[in-house]
Amino acid sequence: MINKIKNYIKENKLYIAVMFLGIIAFALQMRYVVYYADDFGEMFVTKGKGIGAAFSKYAEYYMTWGGGLNVLIIYIFLMFDISVWKIFNCFMIFVIVALAVRMISYKTKINKAMLALVFWISLYALNILISREVIYWVSGNLSYILPIFQTIIYFYYLYSRLIMKTSPKKYDYILLPLSAIWAGWSSPQSGATIFVITLLLVLWVRFIKKEKINKIYSLSVFFCLIGYMILYLAPGNYARMDAFEEYSSLGIWDRILYRIDNIFKILFEFVKGYEIGRVSFYLFITIGIISIIALKFVKDEKNNVIQKLIKSTSYIVLSFIALNFISKIDFVNSTVITEKLFTYRNLYKEITKNTFELQMIVPYIFGIMVILSSIISSIYISVKKKDPFLVLMMITAFLSQIVMLMAPASEHRTMYIAIIHCTLAIMYLVKIIREENISVYSIFILILAICNIQLGLIALIGYIILNNINTENRVKCELVVIAFIIGSLCYTQYVQVVENYRLNKIIYNSNIARIEKFKEQDETNKLYLLNPLTAEYGFTPLVGIEWIQNDLKEYFGLDEDVEFLEENITKEALLGREN
Repeated sequence: MINKIKNYIKENKLYIAVMFLGIIAFALQMRYVVYYADDFGEMFVTKGKGIGAAFSKYAEYYMTWGGGLNVLIIYIFLMFDISVWKIFNCFMIFVIVALAVRMISYKTKINKAMLALVFWISLYALNILISREVIYWVSGNLSYILPIFQTIIYFYYLYSRLIMKTSPKKYDYILLPLSAIWAGWSSPQSGATIFVITLLLVLWVRFIKKEKINKIYSLSVFFCLIGYMILYLAPGNYARMDAFEEYSSLGIWDRILYRIDNIFKILFEFVKGYEIGRVSFYLFITIGIISIIALKFVKDEKNNVIQKLIKSTSYIVLSFIALNFISKIDFVNSTVITEKLFTYRNLYKEITKNTFELQMIVPYIFGIMVILSSIISSIYISVKKKDPFLVLMMITAFLSQIVMLMAPASEHRTMYIAIIHCTLAIMYLVKIIREENISVYSIFILILAICNIQLGLIALIGYIILNNINTENRVKCELVVIAFIIGSLCYTQYVQVVENYRLNKIIYNSNIARIEKFKEQDETNKLYLLNPLTAEYGFTPLVGIEWIQNDLKEYFGLDEDVEFLEENITKEALLGREN
């Protein structure tokens, strides 16, 4: 046993180093995370009441506001010190990376460190408007990262049995159904994606690989559906929907028309201010690389119909990316391109105002063509590689946003399910790039230029330098340059996250101390609290938002008529207090 461990460390020392540094850096960020927003209200649920109160409150939640099991888990974690959740969050992220690398590197000699690095870069490149709601917030984290954790554990379990051919165990008959129900019951987005992943994986093994499947693995589709139905059919979902009167009163087709512009904007639109780290950034990289690889593979295709199909789908995607680039620069007719192809309007409102024009659906048709083309190309690559991993990730990346058509709104945090699936797809594509020695640097330059023309120029300079290097490891050098450019951006963002969360933690601690002192010495009924210096860094102001103020009053036992007042502070004054 000891010798096996020594050999594993020796063979994977770089991978172990990347994982170690990645999780340590993550833990350092987590050090400065505090409670905010919903956390106070949910902590009040069990404050001094025990776990029974958590179950009782969850039963109420299930009947009146939603159906996800993870809300109960939130109540339970908030019974303990925040450090318990922080450790668990680090554990979840570590397991997600490790299992993803394990699945992707199966039966290959690919450098595991490279795959792990892709994930860590993806994590730290995530825009703060998304990461603050899914990574650095107790309630948001357990609503979005925990479902991903549930999904990856269950998917690895099933994938290892059906694709990696690990030996079946007797406990599969108990653990697999339980893990399937658990994953299906996780969240509306994850529950839908894990059901589809399971169904497609079983169909792949049965009809593509033409292999017999143990009944328990086939039945896992059914168990996923049970979990999802427990969530979906919860009375609370319907009660919650009624709170959004304008949306809930619509029929199914009107709801789709009402929400479709928002879904397409999330998938395809680069929004100024956070182009990098949004779904579109990860998605464009994924579909762009898929198209390049598909064109490489199809050169040797003997079936003319398939060859023409793959070439067409790849060129559709590449044209879409190129037109996005043209629309972002001051180019002749670039505004016309933006208007005709990349402007998504609310079709329901346009119809009800009698201002609908047929040309308004052109961007949606183009977008649907891109989605279908990307899936077709990923199917082709998956068949060539005899592994369904890529196509499963692509289908579920799109699906995780498409299911939001049935939701009244999409917050920033709802993007992360798609981002994580794109990240896993990119990890798999990097493996193919190294195995097949395929250059993707040109598409990387184009996508960076869409986000930021200066970054595109930096990437172009890197390309010119690489062009003057005569080496057999050209593709490896390209990947290193790409990692360096994105890694540099990640480092800058990482420092900003740590610094701003640190400052806001000081403010948070000061505010909590003020509240406690106010409870003891209140004479004016006016409570002065500090404003956060940087509200976008995971910190909700405690003043000015009524429902948060009400939660604070409940949690800290303040009178309803206490008045919350704002007090500003400079960074210099704050640091002076710290010293």
